[in-house]
Amino acid sequence: MNSAVIAIVAAECRAAAEKETTLEGRLKAAFSVARDHWMATDENDQLNGAVVAIHGISNDEDKRRLELEMKSLRALNAAMSGVPVDFEGLELPEKPIGIVALWKAAKAA
Repeated sequence: MNSAVIAIVAAECRAAAEKETTLEGRLKAAFSVARDHWMATDENDQLNGAVVAIHGISNDEDKRRLELEMKSLRALNAAMSGVPVDFEGLELPEKPIGIVALWKAAKAA
């Protein structure tokens, strides 16, 4: 993870997403800027930059939703890599956002 690149992506995503009124709308706007970003060649940096941007402009409820979904995605990624994960202790989001689906849709656009 390259923190400087993520910060650059986040700044550009934030500017594009601020006019949106819903969490999903802000994510779509941010993802459209982040995908294939000229400075971030790693998809994870692109995705993380967009999510960081949206987290920074979100209310407390939306921040919590983002945090829970990202934590779940990191746990799933770790498990798929062979790292033991305590799924029973993992708090799942009540209202999933669908970050992966939104990201895939943005990349396909």
